[in-house]
Amino acid sequence: SASAPTSINTDLFDRLSVDFNSTIRELNFETYSCTNIRGSGQLKGNALRIAPVEATVNGSTLTGNVTFENILDFSLDTFPLRGIVKFESTMTDLDKLMGTGGQIAASSNGSFALPSGFDLDIRGRANKVIYSPLQLNEVLLSSKLSGQRFIMEKITAKAAGGQMTLQGLFETPPGQSPVFDLKYDINRLEFKKAFESFSTLSVIAPLFRYIEGFFNSSLIFQGKLAPSGLPDFNSLSVNGLIETLEGSIKGFEPLKRIAEKTGLREIGNLNIANSRNWFNIDQGIVQVKEFDKKIGDIRLEVEGTHRI
Repeated sequence: SASAPTSINTDLFDRLSVDFNSTIRELNFETYSCTNIRGSGQLKGNALRIAPVEATVNGSTLTGNVTFENILDFSLDTFPLRGIVKFESTMTDLDKLMGTGGQIAASSNGSFALPSGFDLDIRGRANKVIYSPLQLNEVLLSSKLSGQRFIMEKITAKAAGGQMTLQGLFETPPGQSPVFDLKYDINRLEFKKAFESFSTLSVIAPLFRYIEGFFNSSLIFQGKLAPSGLPDFNSLSVNGLIETLEGSIKGFEPLKRIAEKTGLREIGNLNIANSRNWFNIDQGIVQVKEFDKKIGDIRLEVEGTHRI
């Protein structure tokens, strides 16, 4: 029967301490191209520390420091590599990190996969992160990479004129589609900028294009990722609340026609400020839960569904 892996006896190496400065022009690992790698550090026993280190990964330049606790064990394929990675970046282009033009990069078996064999704490900050058409600014990241699971303990960023916080996980099970389970808390995003910035919103909430104003939201996204980088909408499950701080729907043709037929001009330029709307998405169907809206002396009960 197979025996459990045995850690290297570092007593043989504890008296050996190697300080180094290193430059690597190019290093390729699966779908990642690393160039202009420069660093200095120390190898002692089973531990490797590199500080500082700088590298360009698929076009994005990162600086920081790394500490690996068991580099010798990892080199013999007996244990996952444990450690801490801290980085900073002026600009990180996820389109290039994950693929070309927002497409998900494929591993050798044809499906996207996070690298295996790692058990890392990852802490980082970036002035700008691009994942077309989304641009995030002032990004702070606290996360773990473990066994093809990327666990987002907390990510904060400015986006679409507001602030957002993200928690959850992204996982790439071997031979299966990537899956995600995410919780968003959004504060004072602008409707039209959100529509332009988040590809998913343009599909599940096309009405955002016609809303002028700002909103808060808390929502949970679960599902599978398609090769395009967008969610697989047939598997998508979403539950959430949108709180409109300021807002009016302008230029939406169905409301304009209702206003003309009823003589209620307010419907054609519908004020939705200070409204709270619950919604959910299941099996490709978006449902907006019933809410009340008063126009003059008329009280309306509004709800609806549409298929993605």
